[in-house]
Amino acid sequence: MFELTQLEAFVAVVEEGNFSAAAVKLSTTQPSISRVVSKLEKSLATKLINRSTRSINLTDTGHYLFGQAKQILLLSTHTHQTLCSMENSSEGVISVTSSPVFFNTVISPLLPEFYKKFPQVKLDFDIGTKMEDLYQGAYDVAIRVGEMKDSNLICRSLLKSELKLCASKQYIQAHGLPTSPEALSDHDILCMDQDKLWTLSKNGIDQSIEVKPRMTSSDSNVYYYSVLYGVGLALLPGWLLTTPLFEGNLVSCLDDYHIESKLDGLCTVCSGQLKLANPL
Repeated sequence: MFELTQLEAFVAVVEEGNFSAAAVKLSTTQPSISRVVSKLEKSLATKLINRSTRSINLTDTGHYLFGQAKQILLLSTHTHQTLCSMENSSEGVISVTSSPVFFNTVISPLLPEFYKKFPQVKLDFDIGTKMEDLYQGAYDVAIRVGEMKDSNLICRSLLKSELKLCASKQYIQAHGLPTSPEALSDHDILCMDQDKLWTLSKNGIDQSIEVKPRMTSSDSNVYYYSVLYGVGLALLPGWLLTTPLFEGNLVSCLDDYHIESKLDGLCTVCSGQLKLANPL
């Protein structure tokens, strides 16, 4: 499993064009940056950058990781800002609800820095995906997929995430790889129960498809893990996929199409009742 600092170093090398400039940007040394990127390549068991004395060139895997890493770092920054800006408080309890995968992937790595900056703040996490208790004031903030239209809630967009249609290798071996949107009717589709209309775009042409899922769920984690175990195809956000794709557990399908659905974004939702003692 890679670390956020490794992604930060890799992105800096790509954006700056060389290891020396990346080291200056991150206030470290060129050998240190080189070791971090090499460690990242080793953890992913794949080469990301073809190095030469004059330039760097990304491999196909490197190009994919660069796009996903920028999304992950942006999402990490937004999440950190959200946690740190809640009433700018130095003391109190904040009740937060988040999906298990988002908590493990994004929130957990940020907690040490958060507690260091706000030692008197306590976070009470409830890991789940439903919104009902938020309307009743049980949570101060929820992190959810999709758009919220309730005017009584304070909503802030975190990320518009690229979606990938994915399946496990076992499923592809058994059922084949879909080669067109029309072919999806011959496959087992997994999706959230409110997300059955997909828009697939290619060469400026949009094609809307109402999928007929084999399995639906109100919890995205249900079909995420079902995809890993070979149950069927599902749309999954890019920030979630980096590790499984590189480890070879999942295969992306219809990569030449841009796919949109109702659930291609992340947002934070507040009840408007967040109150903490002794604001800074």
